[in-house]
Amino acid sequence: MNALHRNERLEISYFPCDNEFDARKLNGKFDIILFANNELDAIPEFMHGINNSTIPIITKTGDPHRAKEYNQIELHEKLKIDAYWSLQPKEYFYKYYPKKILYKEILWGIEPSKYQNLNLYSNRIRDKILNSGNIGRKDTK
Repeated sequence: MNALHRNERLEISYFPCDNEFDARKLNGKFDIILFANNELDAIPEFMHGINNSTIPIITKTGDPHRAKEYNQIELHEKLKIDAYWSLQPKEYFYKYYPKKILYKEILWGIEPSKYQNLNLYSNRIRDKILNSGNIGRKDTK
C-alpha cells in the first residue's frame, strides 16, 4: 500500500469493504481496480454491477496451488478479473490456472526503509544464527 503512494504519477483511492461492493460507483472515475490478492480475505465475494463495468480488474494471486481449493477460477469469472501478477514464475502459475488467463511475474520485496542503517556483515556476530519460524528445523545440527 505504501509503494503505490510513492509513485507521483499514480492517484490512489482505497475503498474498504466487507463481503459486498458496488462497482457501479467507480465507473468513469478509475483506470483499474486493484485487489490485494484473489482470496476472499482480500476481495469482496459479491461485486454489484461488475458485469456492466469496463474497468479492468487486476489482482495479485494468492498461492496458485490453492486455486482449486479456494475456487479462484470460479471467482476469476464471477468478478471478471482481467489479469494477475505475483512473484511466482509463470510456469508455476499456469500449472494451476488456464493458459488463457493473463499473468505477469513481478518481483517485489521489503520496503526500502528496512535496508537503511544495516551493519556490515563483517561487524555482525558470525557464530550465532537465528533460525526461527516455520522454516526452523529442530533436527539441524
